[in-house]
Amino acid sequence: MEKVTSTVDEVRTRLEDQHRRIVDMVDALRAGSSADRARGFVRLRAFLALHEEVERRLLHAATPAGGDRQDEEEGLAVAVACLGRLDADATEYEELTDRLVEALHRHHAAEIDGLRGIARPGRSERLGELHRLLGIVSQMELSDLTFPADAPDAELSAAARREVDTMLTQRR
Repeated sequence: MEKVTSTVDEVRTRLEDQHRRIVDMVDALRAGSSADRARGFVRLRAFLALHEEVERRLLHAATPAGGDRQDEEEGLAVAVACLGRLDADATEYEELTDRLVEALHRHHAAEIDGLRGIARPGRSERLGELHRLLGIVSQMELSDLTFPADAPDAELSAAARREVDTMLTQRR
């Protein structure tokens, strides 16, 4: 099995690209029609589920829990859940997307800060795997998923775990 290594800067760039993509997805929700918002929200949830599972497995596992990271994870989950319960035509939609973007910015800052935890000697293979899996997630489209993107939260999380398990067992 070939070891894959990457630098912290390469991983940071990939994280920043994904976080920008997520903000772009939220911006598209704001600008879209009711039907576009519903479809876009399904894509957003699926992408976030995979993104978060990769981070949980390879980034969070190497960084201390609690504090800011735990707060930002909970804040992001709450913002997504609130948006998901809201009708796409509701007047509060834009306010909630603003809250979601704020939560995403906090999430981004905490994740970038968390990279220091895996930037220590002996962690280059973990960085390589994080970089590789983030790359796979970046390339995925809704049609690539092996699970229903509109599944309830618990099912979506479990499906994302299985998808990442598969990614972890595959090599280039």
